[in-house]
Amino acid sequence: MNDQELLLPLKMRPALGTRSSRRMRREGIIPSVIYGLGTEATHVAVEFSDLRSVLTTTAGRNAILTLDVEGAQEIGIVKDIQWHPYREEVLHVDFLRIDPEQDVTVDVPIQTTGDAHELTLAGGIIEQSLFELTITTKPDLIPNQLEIDITHLQVGDSITVGDIQLPQGTVTAVDPETSVLQAAIPRIVEIAEPEEELEGEAVEGEAAAETPEGEASSAEETSE
Repeated sequence: MNDQELLLPLKMRPALGTRSSRRMRREGIIPSVIYGLGTEATHVAVEFSDLRSVLTTTAGRNAILTLDVEGAQEIGIVKDIQWHPYREEVLHVDFLRIDPEQDVTVDVPIQTTGDAHELTLAGGIIEQSLFELTITTKPDLIPNQLEIDITHLQVGDSITVGDIQLPQGTVTAVDPETSVLQAAIPRIVEIAEPEEELEGEAVEGEAAAETPEGEASSAEETSE
């Protein structure tokens, strides 16, 4: 659970626009915005080093933050982080204002625990298809992660959203039948050996080579 608020210093953005944003990023500053609670959006900027420090706690992206905008403070969380498509670079951050007394909707990581010994002996593996679950709860009740014990899983077993034990006061709108993971035997994909294709090509080549030149010429004369 989030048991403390982290102070994150922010500054008002001096200017908006693509050119200003690029210049800020070159200096290690990330363009950002604060919105929510029916209040007008505030365009701010955050040092990448400061952002990284508050996101590397056990709460991760769901850490409760005290957003300090040049001395004016409000409570919020990171709602969205926009990354560069192929570089390890943060392009933009959205902060959501929150009321400690009102529910908030966030995505929480799903983590497996335990060792599926019997499954491993049977040659099986865990195929996880859902890695985060969207939940709604009070800010101080947001779990750092949701845990699934895989110790007793055997081949053919599966875990759905409905099987996840949510903390008290926490709900999810995700269909309880949604698959989270399955215990299965790895699928074997058969690939045709290239030697067989080569042998077939060789047979066709040999047949063409055995055709008498006279027969080929006669066929051509007939077609004419």
